[in-house]
Amino acid sequence: ASVVLRCGRTPAGLGALSLAVGVGLREGLLRALGERATRVPALQLKWPNDLLLGERKLAGILCESRWRGGEADVVVGFGINVQRSADEFPPELRERATSLALHLEPEQRVGRAALLAAVLHELERWIDRFMSGGFAAIRSHYEPHAVVVGRLLRVEKSGEPEPVMAIGLGLDDDGALLVGPQGGGDPFRVESADVWLA
Repeated sequence: ASVVLRCGRTPAGLGALSLAVGVGLREGLLRALGERATRVPALQLKWPNDLLLGERKLAGILCESRWRGGEADVVVGFGINVQRSADEFPPELRERATSLALHLEPEQRVGRAALLAAVLHELERWIDRFMSGGFAAIRSHYEPHAVVVGRLLRVEKSGEPEPVMAIGLGLDDDGALLVGPQGGGDPFRVESADVWLA
């Protein structure tokens, strides 16, 4: 699904919007699943734009902005694997992706319309919080579920010939990822990069 946000006066730190969307997706799925959420692996947030079920990707997020003067319109797109069976994933994704259907019996599954309604309700709530208070307003609901914190990561920075192996240390005040090189050295910020669990 895609949602258009007409931000008006654009808040500082808009680049971290995908983190708020991740919180909204997670909370919306928990709302829709209700007690069934205890029957599936943990829903975890993978910085900056994925939602994992256990260690596998369940949902992805893409935020794109178009600027008009000092104001931005943002299209928030997200996709959740709901009914997909294992053999419907391309072979190269079968070890990394999952769907709700792979973890719930047919009688336990929630329809797409009910999932979307719950997700949209929570997205509105968490995007509103983010727009009024930035990453600080959602930090307490993001960090406890951030799978990259304390984990060995492969960070592929644009323009760098080789990936950097690093430990996820946490998130900075603006939502940037803080990492420390695996072999030691000064921690550094990651604002835009492909980050993979090693």
